[in-house]
Amino acid sequence: MNFSQKKSVSTLRFYEAIISSGSVGMAVCDFSGQYLEVNNGMCQMVGKTRSQILRQNINSLDSWKQSGLLDAARAVIREKKERHGEVSVTSSTGKAVTVNYHIMPFVAEKQDYLLFIFNDISRRKQVEEQLRHSRDLMDYVISHARSAIAVHDRDLNYIYVSDRYLKEYKIKEEKVIGKHHYEVFPDLPQKWRDVHQKCLKGEVLSSEEDSYSRDDGSVDWTRWECRPWYESDGTIGGIIVYTEVITERKTIEDQLRKSQEQLKLAIEGSDLGLWDWNLQTGETFFNDKYLSMLGYAPTEHSHTKETWLKLLHPEDKKRVLRALDENLRNNENWNIEFRLRGKNGDYKWILGRGKVVEKDAEGNPLRASGTHLDISDRKRAEEDLLKLHKLESVGVLAGGIAHDFNNILVSILGNINLARLDSQLTPETQKLLIEAEKASFRAKGLTQQLLTFSKGGEPIKEAASLKEVVQDSAEFILHGEKSIAKYEFVDDLWLVEIDKGQISQVVQNIILNANQAMPDGGTIEIVCENYTQKEQASTISLRAGNYIKLSIKDCGVGIPANILGRIFDPYFSTKQEGSGLGLAITFSIIKKHNGHIQVESTSACGTIFTIFLPASTQTHQEAQKEKIIDTDPAKIKVMVMDDEEMVRNMSQAMLTSMGHETVLAKDGGEAVSLYKQAMESDSPIDLTIMDLTISGGMGGKESVKAILSLDKKAKVIVSSGYSTDPIMSSHHEYGFCGALVKPYQLHELVRAIKEAFTNSQK
Repeated sequence: MNFSQKKSVSTLRFYEAIISSGSVGMAVCDFSGQYLEVNNGMCQMVGKTRSQILRQNINSLDSWKQSGLLDAARAVIREKKERHGEVSVTSSTGKAVTVNYHIMPFVAEKQDYLLFIFNDISRRKQVEEQLRHSRDLMDYVISHARSAIAVHDRDLNYIYVSDRYLKEYKIKEEKVIGKHHYEVFPDLPQKWRDVHQKCLKGEVLSSEEDSYSRDDGSVDWTRWECRPWYESDGTIGGIIVYTEVITERKTIEDQLRKSQEQLKLAIEGSDLGLWDWNLQTGETFFNDKYLSMLGYAPTEHSHTKETWLKLLHPEDKKRVLRALDENLRNNENWNIEFRLRGKNGDYKWILGRGKVVEKDAEGNPLRASGTHLDISDRKRAEEDLLKLHKLESVGVLAGGIAHDFNNILVSILGNINLARLDSQLTPETQKLLIEAEKASFRAKGLTQQLLTFSKGGEPIKEAASLKEVVQDSAEFILHGEKSIAKYEFVDDLWLVEIDKGQISQVVQNIILNANQAMPDGGTIEIVCENYTQKEQASTISLRAGNYIKLSIKDCGVGIPANILGRIFDPYFSTKQEGSGLGLAITFSIIKKHNGHIQVESTSACGTIFTIFLPASTQTHQEAQKEKIIDTDPAKIKVMVMDDEEMVRNMSQAMLTSMGHETVLAKDGGEAVSLYKQAMESDSPIDLTIMDLTISGGMGGKESVKAILSLDKKAKVIVSSGYSTDPIMSSHHEYGFCGALVKPYQLHELVRAIKEAFTNSQK
């Protein structure tokens, strides 16, 4: 049964939507339970081919019966209401799969059908189970920790105690949780109360040896630490008290005490680099992690203090040795940050912690032990955060400049467009206007680069020739440089669906890097060709379909293999003046275009960047037709709302040249008022073009809501110089029927108006 041939046009579109779905499994059945159509996602989920599934009936599937899916489907048939839920099923391969299902009834050509939508959530369930296991494991570890642990809130009420705590202090959990600490221990000495208050103010207090008198008069020795814990907003939520009875340990011999301390350090810092230093002989013990975190094998360095000194960064040596000497002299624990050289020559940031663990009879230190923790990632994160704060500040300024610049370009480009319509112009004047128009487009490109620094949304795509974008971008970068570009474009190159401003920035970033890789100049080879990605190809992470393949190759010094995998990381740069954002932005833009970018590089052959961008279904003739200005469109009444007078005037001139009547408003409040007045008259407003951002007034986002509340069928186009604003790429979600990016040309205004009326008729 060919389901698609027996249904209406709307059903066919519905069928196409099913087939085009990605990883979501979808299927259509009739009310008898017979499969009529499935998509690739469904086939992959159950492990069968389309033809195998279409021969089945859901009533005969054991997995549907056992999981409850069949009961849900029958309920939908019976109640004619959609259902959704979560079940576990077994695929034909025997694999257990957990899915979210959504079953919806629908009618086509007076025939009842069921639509099934399945989403595989097995991985999410696995992650949830792993998280639950991790939490249980953490609770188990804390509960059975060697130390007695008690957690109090800010009022010193118990909120958690470990098993060890209950055992050590001979109390029961039900008599502790929720009660005040001093209610449980009413005779607690004042020194402990003082400790609690200091920790509630942010201090961390501890003692390696402290006496504790029990109710029976016996005295125990304890090792304790009291520290604050913090809420998610950074405020102190209470205190945590760790206590450990060490009475028995204090009575054993010195050699046994030494072994216990080493064991304790090993337990507490098993994931850290451990060291133990004999201060008299200089002999030092390093565990395997100590050297492996720097890239060395355990046998590559001798276990001496000199090894540490040799690896220590020269700039840190004086500061670290001074701090170490002071802590040893004062018998204090230390926490020192410094850099150690790894095997690859790079330095890693290390947090060194240590303390004296053995002294002679006079109290002089004999032995010290401690840990090394690699904090390089934390240091980079701190630097990245600082860069991010600076970038956000630049973004606010850059976005504002670009917005104002685009408003100016509206007037410039608009006047050029209108001037070119004059049939009396001489060919020379036409040529001059065309050159002025090109210069304006170049200025528009500069604003796009400024907008990159401001927070942006998705690309605003259109069918375009990649050849024009590539050539214009390359020539812009190489103008006045030693390097030249060599182009190779196939004659029948397909169009692409792109945001021309963003893709121009991609090309400019790569050409700029290629030119800088050849300081004495050279040839940059640029090739554009059509490319078809077939099913199940493993070499490139692309969906099946048609693409344009763009290759940019230089003959420069190449990129070292050890950093090739990091060139797309934010803030990664090998240039002293580089921001590390160019290729990160390039990567982000290509991904937002559903494309792919890869790089190959050798020192002998230079670097080649290869980009794949989805081809457009439009032909060159169709794309060119959109740019032809219709000088005799249907006459309508258009309201233009913009806080810039020159934009309002230019828009009015363009609309008047098309024969339209115009109404002007400087902000949202005036626009809503004029729209309401027009509704009450014999001459309502047919279309409104609104600026998204109004300085000191109601902008487009708020104004469109107000107008739609007056007239649900109102046609409103949003316009903005902030082309990266998320509203521009998702304007339909906010009530707009179209989007117009500033600066715009006459043919773009015509197209936006036509699309607004075309979309409203769908």
